[in-house]
Amino acid sequence: EEVGKVQNLAEAYLGNSLMTRNANGSKLYGNISDSMADVIKNVISQMDYAFISQFEDEHDMYAYIDSILNAFNDLKVDDRNGLDVFFGVQTKLNNGECSVGDYLAALDNVKSIVSKFDEDTQTKLNVILGLNDNEFEDQYQGLLDKLTRHGMDAVSAENWIKGLNAEQFSKAVKYMEVNT
Repeated sequence: EEVGKVQNLAEAYLGNSLMTRNANGSKLYGNISDSMADVIKNVISQMDYAFISQFEDEHDMYAYIDSILNAFNDLKVDDRNGLDVFFGVQTKLNNGECSVGDYLAALDNVKSIVSKFDEDTQTKLNVILGLNDNEFEDQYQGLLDKLTRHGMDAVSAENWIKGLNAEQFSKAVKYMEVNT
């Protein structure tokens, strides 16, 4: 119940922050796209007790939210576009509308963008963007390793995997787990 109250506070604060305008009438966080805002909102809606307990009080939590908003808002145009591409590719991958190769290229690009920040901001962005979860990359590498161990040359195996969509990739990973 306490987690729900804190989530509500955080969601209200975030919503208010995203709508706040500065003295000249423009949005304070006007560089944050709808897709970026959705990612931040999603993170807040999934806060659990362990995450919330890191804050001393609500002001500490608000400062954390502000630091995330500032990090996204201060991105250069190319980097903001790169993040938006990544969010789009994630959706397309989940819907079977893009290849593993397209997803991996967007993932590499977003990791490069995040690496430009200081260590504290990198940590926050890695959590928000789910970059700490290496399951997909581990599955990719595991499948690549198994294919090459079974005689497929590395370049052909890599090209084949990168041409798969998410469903095909998942099936290939499961097949190789069961049959090798």
